[in-house]
Formats: sequence, structure tokens, C-alpha cells
Amino acid sequence: MELSGETILVADDDPYIGKVLTDRLEALGHRVLLAASGKGVLELLERHDPQVALLDIGMADITGIEVLKEIRRRGRDFPIVMITAYQAFQARPYRARHSESHRAAKTQEKGRDSFRRDGQALPAFDRQEFPNDSSR
Repeated sequence: MELSGETILVADDDPYIGKVLTDRLEALGHRVLLAASGKGVLELLERHDPQVALLDIGMADITGIEVLKEIRRRGRDFPIVMITAYQAFQARPYRARHSESHRAAKTQEKGRDSFRRDGQALPAFDRQEFPNDSSR
């Protein structure tokens, strides 16, 4: 699937992650719809038709998994990548029992690697570029 110039929905309640993903994807020529909550995702989907979504698993109001289920319940069938910055997630990863029916993909961070698509990685960023967010 060619993604150049596509509309990508990014959902993350961490403003730093949202900004970095938005900046990087826009620099690659994509249009980005940014939501800071699960409710925000569902509101954006009322007005927009993204080709791909990146959903944070650990959003506070509605989890990314619940948002994924609601998107599929509404009959939307675009690719969705589940993301998380929580290290605790690596200790007890989401068992993707819905992954085949929802075509979700779990990506596990390994060091500073970013997720890979067709053999190419999106540019990685160094978390040290940003102030420490002690709320996480």
C-alpha cells in the first residue's frame, strides 16, 4: 500500500508523542488528523475518512482497543496500528485476539527502533529531546 499524501489519523493523549508523530508524518507529505483522546478519534471520524490510523493503546478516556472495536463496529475498514509508550506494556503485552478480525498490528519497541513498514523505518526520535513527563 502506497501511503504518500494519505490522510493519517494519529491518536495519543501524550502531547509530545502526538506532536512528534504529526511533524514526522507531515514532513513525509501526509495529512494528519490529531486526536488527544478516544472520544476525539470518534468525533474526527464523523467528519473525515482517514486511510490509516495510529492509536495509542493507553488513552485515559477510552482505550485504543475500545476505540478500535468501535471503529470496526461502525463498519470502517482502514488499517490501524496500535502504539504505546508504556514500558509496562512490554511486560504484559495485549494478546491480539482481535488482531486478525480487526487487522490490527502490535508493534513492540526494541531499543530506539521505530516500527517498520515494507523494510523501511519511520525516523526514530530521541525521548531526551523532550522534557520528562512525570505523569506517565
